[in-house]
Amino acid sequence: RAGVLLGFVWAAWHVIPFVQAGRSFDWIAWQGVNMIATRVLLVWLYNNSGRSVFAVALCHATSNISWQLFPNRGSHYDPRLSAIVTLFAACLITIVWGPRSLARSKRSR
Repeated sequence: RAGVLLGFVWAAWHVIPFVQAGRSFDWIAWQGVNMIATRVLLVWLYNNSGRSVFAVALCHATSNISWQLFPNRGSHYDPRLSAIVTLFAACLITIVWGPRSLARSKRSR
């Protein structure tokens, strides 16, 4: 739930810059879905990496770099496709692991 809440705040925070960049409503909406799903994954990563902010920052930076470099400053980036893939991953991880943490399960062994 924290990931979804943070994701909404994160997506809302980016709406004005996206509008200023001339993005369409569809692009902004799909990017918002992608950002919410990504935040769920980042919260999961934080909880499962021993609460490592470094791991989350590295994942976030890698995500930003990867779409910006593909192939020419994000010229072929499609937030709809990214949102669908990321949402699927976030749902899968949430369903399979739920609120449990791999870090906690390692300690309990």
